[in-house]
Amino acid sequence: MMKTIIAFYTKASALEQLSGFYDSCAQVEIDEYWDYEKALGAMREALKHLTTAECTNWEDKLELLSNRIKIVEKFVEARGFIKTNPKMMIDVCSNLLMNPDVDTAIWVGDVYAQMIEYCYESKNMKDALRFLNDMKARKIVVNPYLDLEMVENIYWENGINPTASWRRDDIDEDIKGEF
Repeated sequence: MMKTIIAFYTKASALEQLSGFYDSCAQVEIDEYWDYEKALGAMREALKHLTTAECTNWEDKLELLSNRIKIVEKFVEARGFIKTNPKMMIDVCSNLLMNPDVDTAIWVGDVYAQMIEYCYESKNMKDALRFLNDMKARKIVVNPYLDLEMVENIYWENGINPTASWRRDDIDEDIKGEF
């Protein structure tokens, strides 16, 4: 079906729409499959077609898409560092979280989840808790990003009762009662 859609847009010389289609495909890869690598490929295709498109606000659209690509590239790069240079992964993710535009390209919860899961697997519960608390401070719902049993274990390993530490007011309706 994708090939047919691409063929129709190409045949119609609707490059702006083709770019938008690739951009939408990238968003689906992120939202549904958490596959930032595939999303990056689709975003690069979107950029390729947008550069030759004739549309209103062309420069603004080009700049926005280019910035989103840079953010996704950084996150993909960070994920690649997990096995080879975990400290670099943490540094890159931390820098991403300081970028005010990060949420235009990736889910901030995915960045935190990456760091928390690494710290958890490395038995570095102190840093896992720190990142978990940062996530909580940003009012990011934990449930879609992290296994709640892991979250509870992080609290217990730090000598904190998870029920007492995670105020009910801070938990989104869909995970109330999980702690």
